[in-house]
Amino acid sequence: MLQFINHIMILIIMLFSVLLFSCKQNQSDNKSNEILIKFKTNTSTTVIDSLIKEIGLEKIKEIPRLDVTLYKIHSKSSVDEIIEKYRTNPYIEFIEPNYSYKTDKK
Repeated sequence: MLQFINHIMILIIMLFSVLLFSCKQNQSDNKSNEILIKFKTNTSTTVIDSLIKEIGLEKIKEIPRLDVTLYKIHSKSSVDEIIEKYRTNPYIEFIEPNYSYKTDKK
């Protein structure tokens, strides 16, 4: 009996796995020329302005609740190149692409 229950459980797990992978995933794209940056708490505006100029960014908007700023890239570098280069910068807490998520309408 225990073996039968184990087989049923394995079958149920496999069924759910197939269903999960066959479901349409939410679509997401990153906006090709926008990034989100959160600077570390004690970073001066002089340092921030210097980094923004160095990277070649234009401020689009601030998100105060998250202490994050959205920037548009004006340099020839790609989002991935900029993130890779500045990810370990001591003044930056995080730097990420600006993703846009779409949900299915039903």
